[in-house]
Amino acid sequence: METTLLKGLRVLSAIAASDEPRGASDLARELGMTRSNAHRLVQTLAAAGFVKPVDSEGKYAATLLLFELGARAARRLDIWSVSYPVMSRLARQCDENVILATLERGEMVVIERIESTRALRTYTPIGTRTPLHCSSPGKVYLAFGDAPISGKLDPFTARTITDPARLARELGKTRARGYSIARGEWREDVGGIAVPLRRRDGRVLAALSVSGPVDRFRSKDIERHAPHLLRAGREISLELGWREA
Repeated sequence: METTLLKGLRVLSAIAASDEPRGASDLARELGMTRSNAHRLVQTLAAAGFVKPVDSEGKYAATLLLFELGARAARRLDIWSVSYPVMSRLARQCDENVILATLERGEMVVIERIESTRALRTYTPIGTRTPLHCSSPGKVYLAFGDAPISGKLDPFTARTITDPARLARELGKTRARGYSIARGEWREDVGGIAVPLRRRDGRVLAALSVSGPVDRFRSKDIERHAPHLLRAGREISLELGWREA
């Protein structure tokens, strides 16, 4: 067990729970550690952005970073509870992988998945990070969300779109049909389609996708899966408080 980490978390909890700024001396007394140890831990927390100095007497208060992290966790828990039953039904309808992903520091992160029952299927573990410009969930954020096309569009396969103008045209098609398509653009053997999940204010909260081996995501397959996916995305968004214009 990492005792230094535990001590740092205790210091952070004490500062966050206090109505007044805290100094190393009173933290040391409360938590049963030396003043020098408390001071080092507070300095580390300050360097990480969790606390900040508030006066010239060496006292510190918690920043909003804790609130931001807690708010993200709360949103994900809420979207998971709403999405999972719909995802389960969608997985039965399509018998392909169903994935829930959200934007995190410029990449898509998988936060839930339900696997296909087929013997041949793709594998995308929870926590997998994918680029925006070459994955179906990422294209959802580029087309419907707040994420702009920025920086170099790195090639991952021969099918990756690396020209910003071409990608912009692709995103226009995505907005017109209501769902994104990616076939062999991030991984050569993976294809998928995705729709946005919207919160009450209409902003994109996450992306819901159906994915599998690229050979099972030809035009006829996409046309078969798309109505199920669109209905699922609309149902989850309505449950999250979104209302159609």
